Amino acid sequence: MDNPERSIALRTLVFATATWVLVVAPGCQNVVLGAESESSGPGPSESSTTTTGMTTAVAGSTTTESSPTETTTPAESSTSTSTGVGTSGPPPFLFDVGGSGATGTDDGGETGPVIDWDCDDLVQPFEMETELGAARGYHDVYFDDEGHLLGWDGNSIVAVTYDNELSVFLPGVNSAQGMDVLEDGDLLYLNDSGELRRVSPDAQSTTIASGFFGAYGVTVGPDQQAYVCWSSGVTRVDPDSGESSVFVTLPNGTTPRALVFNLDSTGVYMSTLLAPQSPVYFMEVDSDLDPSSDPVIFATNVGQGYHDGLAIDACGNLYVPDYSTSGLYRVDPEGVVTVMYSGEFNHYGHGMEFGSGIDGWNDRALYLPQPYDGFTVNEVVLGVPSGSYVRTWNQ
Repeated sequence: MDNPERSIALRTLVFATATWVLVVAPGCQNVVLGAESESSGPGPSESSTTTTGMTTAVAGSTTTESSPTETTTPAESSTSTSTGVGTSGPPPFLFDVGGSGATGTDDGGETGPVIDWDCDDLVQPFEMETELGAARGYHDVYFDDEGHLLGWDGNSIVAVTYDNELSVFLPGVNSAQGMDVLEDGDLLYLNDSGELRRVSPDAQSTTIASGFFGAYGVTVGPDQQAYVCWSSGVTRVDPDSGESSVFVTLPNGTTPRALVFNLDSTGVYMSTLLAPQSPVYFMEVDSDLDPSSDPVIFATNVGQGYHDGLAIDACGNLYVPDYSTSGLYRVDPEGVVTVMYSGEFNHYGHGMEFGSGIDGWNDRALYLPQPYDGFTVNEVVLGVPSGSYVRTWNQ
């Protein structure tokens, strides 16, 4: 299969005709780190390099630092893309900082995103990671436009600032799986009863749809529809009416675990649950975001087959947490897989969201809840923002 994301990532360099721009304030970070790293192509891993790190206490958080790692990719695999991000105050609205929608402010202008990072020169496997002091989350987190990270703590959905001020947003929540945010600021989340629920910023909660057995991931698409990953496939749900339709069913009964749109909204990636070779799938979509091809395997050996999330950065790299290895994996636009870290059960992060860039939350970092470590949240600084910042959609 031709590489679907490489050409897309290259096209993000030319944004003179873009009609929207998201302006965010990046968080300030100050430590460097590395982790265990390994890379492979679509087949078994060919090489790996391991480094060791150390842990230091920083103001109620735990920060790990070490030297960068090296990865080896197949001779035909490479990436040569560059994109960037703006650096001034928060936008009128912010949604899907986790990379699933066409996030931005529509000012009607012709100025595209400011390019100030180099996809060929990102710190590998990442810049640093910090376990945060007060943030809480279970299988996902999300950000509002008031400077809060929100997640489930086992009893309630709680909100926390980067300065560790915690409050209860929605009490009495029995369970919460995947989360995402609509353009109007309403939260969508799935629970263990198979319900898709919608919560307004003033904590008014309603059930939109139900019957999603084994539902895990929910993604708000560029069309503001909810894409629910569950045991029978991916279902598209209108969050206003509750009407739903089958979006895709993966081959051989494979369960999709999470979904993310690519950088120009011409396709979707899907992580999987307990499928042979631990694959990530790709499927093309048309301008209405309807499937226009069969799903095909984009990358294999992404962990050992129990994926718990999916995100994409502005360079077109995918990020996949894998329960079976307690690891976090990067899949580059060529389909080359790199282990960012693995092997520490308590350290394992379910789900992930890019930071909002508001009030200290780093828009160039992933935030991963750690349910086996007291519902803590790990901040992994990548040095590149979410793909939602540069995503386009030619309707």
